[in-house]
Amino acid sequence: MQARVAQIVYTLTRFKTVETVTFMLEGSAIDTLGGEGLLLGEGQRRSAWRSFEPAIFVESPGVGAVLGSPFVLEGTASVFEGSFRAQLEDAGGEIASATIQASRGAPERGRFRTTISFSATAPSGALVVYSPSMEDGSRQGEVRIPVGFSSD
Repeated sequence: MQARVAQIVYTLTRFKTVETVTFMLEGSAIDTLGGEGLLLGEGQRRSAWRSFEPAIFVESPGVGAVLGSPFVLEGTASVFEGSFRAQLEDAGGEIASATIQASRGAPERGRFRTTISFSATAPSGALVVYSPSMEDGSRQGEVRIPVGFSSD
């Protein structure tokens, strides 16, 4: 239930006009939610739900976004030395990649914002972000975001 509430709060506060989320039932604010009795107060903010963020949280682009080249990748990350990889893929494989540097390294959470250029012929693919393991290079905390590609 907590993850569901976090998802709602993060989705709604993605819009610049929404600062807080109040859960209501039949027009009245509610203090608890679900059979578990999850305690809620008015004005839920992202800061109350940070523990549900993945190690690399991509704020933009979102799921289903149609990307033109170049596009802006931004969000927050809590990864070793603040460094991680971003890869744009289509059905044929990698079409662009970049090493991204957040403003802080783990255990802190730092912001990142970068521009990535690409060339694609396929109509869609995925943006993949991950932190390479220092031990064996495996992908840690991988997040896949399905995207479309603009033909412009």
